[in-house]
Amino acid sequence: MTIRIGYIGSAYSVATNKQLASEISSITYIPYTYEYPYDVPRLYEAAQQECDVICFSGIVPHFYRDHTLDSDIPTVITPFHPYMVVTSLLTCIVKKNVTLNQISIDLPTIEMIHEIEQTIGYSFQGEMVVDYQWIYHEEEERPFPFNEIVQFHQEHYMSGKAHIAITSIHYVYDKLQAKNIPVMYMTDSDNHLQQVLEEAKQKVRYAHMHESMIATLYMTRKGSITPIMDEHIRGTLQNLIPLHDQTKDVDIAQYYTTKGMITKSILQQLDQWMEQMEGITHTPFSFGIGYGSQLFDAQQNASDALQAAIQEKGSNGYIVTENNKRIGPLIGGTHTEKLRVTEKWLDEVITKSQTNMKTMRRFIQFMHMHNFQPFTAHELASYSDVTVRTAERFIKKIVEAHIIESYGQEQHVQHGRPRTIYGLKNTTETQFRSYIQENTVTTNIVTAPL
Repeated sequence: MTIRIGYIGSAYSVATNKQLASEISSITYIPYTYEYPYDVPRLYEAAQQECDVICFSGIVPHFYRDHTLDSDIPTVITPFHPYMVVTSLLTCIVKKNVTLNQISIDLPTIEMIHEIEQTIGYSFQGEMVVDYQWIYHEEEERPFPFNEIVQFHQEHYMSGKAHIAITSIHYVYDKLQAKNIPVMYMTDSDNHLQQVLEEAKQKVRYAHMHESMIATLYMTRKGSITPIMDEHIRGTLQNLIPLHDQTKDVDIAQYYTTKGMITKSILQQLDQWMEQMEGITHTPFSFGIGYGSQLFDAQQNASDALQAAIQEKGSNGYIVTENNKRIGPLIGGTHTEKLRVTEKWLDEVITKSQTNMKTMRRFIQFMHMHNFQPFTAHELASYSDVTVRTAERFIKKIVEAHIIESYGQEQHVQHGRPRTIYGLKNTTETQFRSYIQENTVTTNIVTAPL
């Protein structure tokens, strides 16, 4: 997969990064060069149409982008860091034969100067430094003070206080050069610049992986969802893979797809989709969407989301994400909250076994699917899609936490190591059964891929 990286910057930064990009595999470098920062909105619009990810040479061109064009396309801003300041100052001292107090400097944040002061035990003259830290606050809308920064350096040079200027802005660099004022642009190392391009590449890959994450959609209404309704739902979700045929009434319909498909096919046209669904179900309906790296996680999260949706009046839905955040209601007053363990006993089980909520919920579901019968590490590994060694490590933890116990051994074949059989302790089984009953929406579910 070749990733199209758009790079918005001055002629100097675009040319530098073009060379560095040629050394990175699987990318196509698309340059967008501005002569003046006011050109950035036009370039940003073009990049939105042509690229998978957009890099900005710094905070200034990012500031000048047209905010209304922001989309799901990832963006990366070349960071400003103390290394740039230190190397620039050192270059001036060594090559220009000046002292620190003979340099005027502009940079995004003066905090970096303070960090350097603490490190080297030297105090810069405050009047020789100007910053524009306000630019990091998106809510502040004001024209960038290019001319004021040019004037700042010019006045210090004309007064004899500064022998050279160090600037973090290409536009200022060009203006000072035109006035024959000694100036140096604060450059970055090739290694850091290349890291930015690599980050852009990885952002796209992560976004694609994120979109391909498993998503489960649960739907229900008062009464049941009939085969005819299921057929109509399938037709409404026409951009997705058709559902399997069903021949019986169900209380809850379950469909699975990817997070990207849910976002593009349902969430971006939610009002229209819900109106169509109500036309099919003839009554208000509830739906829950769950995301997960594995099907079990997506199903459990969809179940949690549906339980919340059922509590709402009228048609509505919730989402539970892969990192256990609940979003909803999707119609009216949407908010996000982090789901937490509410059962004290479950919190204690997780703490004692030194596991986490995700792993323990998977084990509870395994026991439910296994009808709470004795099991082996191989059976748990097969269900959880992990190695036997991983399953054995988990089993060791929950044995030591007195959640399960050994029931003995079994020998399936004539040769080979006997397999240990484990089972839940009576108290734990009661808690697990209660948890399943309280957290399972229904047992009458039909499954179909979207």
